Amino acid sequence: ASSAGVAACHDGRRSLGAGIVRSPCAPHAQESQQRRTFFARKPRGKLFDIEGLEAPKDFPRLASEAVEQAKRELKGASEKPAAELVAALDNASNGLCRIADAAELCRNVHPDKKYVAKASEAVQEIAGYMSDVNVDRGIYEGMVHGESEENFAGLPSETKAVLNHMRVSMEHEGVHLADEDKSACLQLLEREQQLAFEIVQRQEYLRRGYEGSADDAGAWVAAAATREAFGQAASRLKKRAGKAGDEFFVPADSAFAEQVLKACSCSTAPRAGYESQ
Repeated sequence: ASSAGVAACHDGRRSLGAGIVRSPCAPHAQESQQRRTFFARKPRGKLFDIEGLEAPKDFPRLASEAVEQAKRELKGASEKPAAELVAALDNASNGLCRIADAAELCRNVHPDKKYVAKASEAVQEIAGYMSDVNVDRGIYEGMVHGESEENFAGLPSETKAVLNHMRVSMEHEGVHLADEDKSACLQLLEREQQLAFEIVQRQEYLRRGYEGSADDAGAWVAAAATREAFGQAASRLKKRAGKAGDEFFVPADSAFAEQVLKACSCSTAPRAGYESQ
């Protein structure tokens, strides 16, 4: 983050108080396979030069620590002077984005599913907290109060611009909404972020292609159930003629398998997908 506290966590998600766009940063599908070679060998020591990040389990722990540190930074935000509030937001954003950026990259390019899963947990925890901050009434009131201070005009132009931008962004995010509406909005935003990641993962699986060989982990799912889950995209999966009609191969431990579990109305397809994990 910049000294003013508005640098991006990564492409597609702005810093605290500046209004977060939930769709996560992800490499283009055609580049993913090349980037995965970065992790071809077992990492030694800290990953991404982050102290304490040496194994998949470290991602959730570091994310929780970053959130707790951010909470300490922002405690009493409604009473902080303008310059102090901007500095607190900047510090909190730096700590959160340091972990979120690494986790976002890892979950998009790492070949080890354990790393992908734990990195995703870290992204979701930090993004969820940042979404809460962006509609936090106390922080918003601190910004309004800061802009009304007698010495506000004498602050550096960068500080004034940042505080104004953050306040306006929080208004756009829905800080004025009733608690019930805020909760519904945050749930939708969380779902949006997860869908965005699933779409990228799905594109990667489609790009790489699945032949459905005996060595692949997955399940053959009836065409009707597959189309119910994926729509026209189902036609890009491996297809075969089954005893009861056409079937498509759904890879295990993938966004495809998760979508089958969630979207299929019948019980047979989700069960097959679950048992293939």
